[in-house]
Amino acid sequence: MKYNRFSANATKRSNRKLKAAFYALLSLTITSVANADEDASNKAKDDKEFERIEVHSRLLNESEKASPSPVSVMTSVDIEKKQVTTMTDLLRGEFEGIFALNSGMNDWTTQVFSRGNTSWNYGTSDLNEDYMKIFIDGIELVRPTLLSTLSPSMIESIEVVRGPTSGLLYGSEGASGVMKIKTKKGSYGGTLTRPEITLQLNGGVMDSKYTPDGVTPKVEDHYIQVAGGSEEFSYRFGVSHQSVGEWVHRYDSSGTAYSAGIHGEKGRFSFDFTAFKNDRDLAKADFSMSCTKPENYDSERCKEQRQSGKNSQYGLDYPMEENLYALTTNFQASENSTHTLTVGQNENTFSYFGAYPTTNFYSKSNYRMRTVRYSHTYDVDYNPDLTATYITGLDSVMYESTSLEISGFTWGENGEMIIDPYNPPHSHGDGEWNKFGYFGQAEFGYQDKLFFTLAARVDDDIRNVGAKNDKKFQPRTGLTYVIEQGDATVKVRGQWGKSFKPPINQNPMIGSSSWYPTVPEFTPNYNIGPEEKVGWDAGVDLYWRGIGSFSITHFDEEGRSLIMPVALDADAVPPVHQYQNVGVVSNKGWEFDLDLHHGPFSLNGNLTLIDNRIEHLSDVYINDPYEDFKEGDKRVGVPDYTASLTASVDVWGGTVSANAYWLGERPKNYGGYLPELKRVSLRAEKPINDTLTLLARVDNLLRDQDSDRSDTTVAPGRVIMLGARMVF
Repeated sequence: MKYNRFSANATKRSNRKLKAAFYALLSLTITSVANADEDASNKAKDDKEFERIEVHSRLLNESEKASPSPVSVMTSVDIEKKQVTTMTDLLRGEFEGIFALNSGMNDWTTQVFSRGNTSWNYGTSDLNEDYMKIFIDGIELVRPTLLSTLSPSMIESIEVVRGPTSGLLYGSEGASGVMKIKTKKGSYGGTLTRPEITLQLNGGVMDSKYTPDGVTPKVEDHYIQVAGGSEEFSYRFGVSHQSVGEWVHRYDSSGTAYSAGIHGEKGRFSFDFTAFKNDRDLAKADFSMSCTKPENYDSERCKEQRQSGKNSQYGLDYPMEENLYALTTNFQASENSTHTLTVGQNENTFSYFGAYPTTNFYSKSNYRMRTVRYSHTYDVDYNPDLTATYITGLDSVMYESTSLEISGFTWGENGEMIIDPYNPPHSHGDGEWNKFGYFGQAEFGYQDKLFFTLAARVDDDIRNVGAKNDKKFQPRTGLTYVIEQGDATVKVRGQWGKSFKPPINQNPMIGSSSWYPTVPEFTPNYNIGPEEKVGWDAGVDLYWRGIGSFSITHFDEEGRSLIMPVALDADAVPPVHQYQNVGVVSNKGWEFDLDLHHGPFSLNGNLTLIDNRIEHLSDVYINDPYEDFKEGDKRVGVPDYTASLTASVDVWGGTVSANAYWLGERPKNYGGYLPELKRVSLRAEKPINDTLTLLARVDNLLRDQDSDRSDTTVAPGRVIMLGARMVF
């Protein structure tokens, strides 16, 4: 099988099919423009502007007053103004305590960390790190790193809850924080008298240090949506398409997303339904990764490799698909009693295939997670001074995965795969597991000023642990005091909690493969327990109507019973290892958030300071000849700080903004540090009339292409894009 990915390749043929659906919907839109109702469009724009003002000057609602957790929210108005193409760009620098790493040429992943990394859970999969738990309309993402397949255009809001207490309502993997994404469902309450059509077209180019000679990498980002609503029913349907050209030698990427959202209500009953399907295709040909490093790119060896076209017919294609279905129903049993049921499924298929000069590769993995979640909320007014809200519920998660890898095969004349009998197929993964949890929370309020929260969760059937550790109790407590004086509100909050994270599969390799000639044999550990995160945070939030807000939070967390493989017999063939609970990681720091606005000017910024290091290691790990870490080491990949600052001004009837984002030094796997990273971007939008808004943006203005993650790859270059948004 010859692999000629970058000339008449499979992805471009696939792109034509995907774009066909997009342009068919575009054609339908243009046809319907003639019937546009300007009054409806103006009403929608007024609503959006009102929402923008409220977001930046509102006082706290009742739910936010009582919450002891540091919570951050981004709305669709904020997302629209950022003009971003990917989820990684959307999340970078947006929330204090959160850092999202750009994966460069491996940009199918979006790695989102909260505060630091207090897990090891060591393994080769991107499922094993200390990522945030991510929900879309109440359904858990089976692989949070593949959030990159989601289109920002379909998002109504993003809510981020940080700290170990966030695992209470959402399960043990929420130990590192929870991100709740809500998708658009159209216009509630009948604010539109007819369907509203939004069309956005953006195109531009990338200026990269590593672009092949004679190539101008093009960047596209388009979407179209149809939304409408009545008093009892609303809907939204959309299609988006993004593509990035060959900004580094023999690479390209494209993706198309289809989404639908429906909201309905009748009397005491309401429901929300979400469905989306995202397709993504990325390709990388066989090209030495070391030749993408700045210090090597102009070396004679790398110049020769580029100019000769050596191995240009070889490489790998990475097609992937993400599907999600979610249905949430609410029943208002009485004025103070609400029942909520959410059911749904998220499924991801990830593949790579192609050829290198010496062998062929094929890999396909399928991950599926089904979620069922029920909760009951009951509000009580004991007297004019004392109120309470009780939440009880349970949830169940059902997980399945299948993986297959084949190497060294050949292709027959009829396209069939001929397997090498000495190199049989190789499978791995977690297989199947089910998890059940139940939780309760009591929130008491006194004179609408002092709030006390007491909660607990029990997770049953925790996977991959010893029998005595398969059920864990997770407590949480919090206290909040709110002072309101005129336009000012001051909220003082603090909380403490505990959460857990299951270990990975203790026997991840099944079968054999020549790819892994020295794969160790893992002996089961029948006493292993889950990783544990315990910690507290406290802070102060100041809100001032018409001016903005300021928040400060201090956090102090520990990751305990952390899991790493330990060599029991390093001299055996194969060597014998075992996963064990080996140590403690500390994670301390400060979070600051500022949001100011006055007249046409606004200033938004955040800063997080992180001290994340290994505090203790067991003797068995210290004596392991393969040990990679020592007490006092900083956690690999975690920056000393993250910071972001955005300044905006309303001018000439439009808005111009500039953003700077900093990522501090990060320790590397094998010693040393990645340098401080800085990104600067510009945004501008100018409404021409009630229908048309012109857009412009520059990403990575300084064309700094140092990588977020490692020194074996590079980041995208400077992107310049122009576009237009039309609302009919």
